[in-house]
Amino acid sequence: MDIKNYEERLDINTLQHMKRVSLLCGEIAEELRLNKRLLMVAGYYHDIGKSMIPSSIILKKGPLTSYERKIIDCHAIYSYQILKECGYSQLICEAALLHHGVKPEWHLKTPPSKESVLYGNVIRAADFYDALTSDRSYHKGKEKEDVIKIMKQERFNTTLINTLDALPV
Repeated sequence: MDIKNYEERLDINTLQHMKRVSLLCGEIAEELRLNKRLLMVAGYYHDIGKSMIPSSIILKKGPLTSYERKIIDCHAIYSYQILKECGYSQLICEAALLHHGVKPEWHLKTPPSKESVLYGNVIRAADFYDALTSDRSYHKGKEKEDVIKIMKQERFNTTLINTLDALPV
């Protein structure tokens, strides 16, 4: 199946989020001298797996139940599978998979490469930053300074925090 078929299943807010994350990944890549094109593609498609999650969960206005949270947490695995099926590189697939970290319950056959983990961490930081600074159906966007403080409390990579903090966003 073509990747566009999956994109067509996504709501406008998810698509806009994916675009913002891609742009943030590109800016981070430039600052850290990483592969900008690769990070922008992986950053854009990091949430493509949400196309496999029921819209009743994706578009829910209130807090998710623990069951709904478990379902939505599967989107990273779905993103990996979709990107793999559509012929994207292993690095792009793994970076999308790892954008919420490595989950022990995945029982990966082989550990991800250091580069995949790095790129996954870049996407994770950009994703988190955008999710908290943007207005969502369930919360109003926070100020940049507040999000940077939260990222420090959540122990995101210091280099990524400092890079995001220095960006004119």
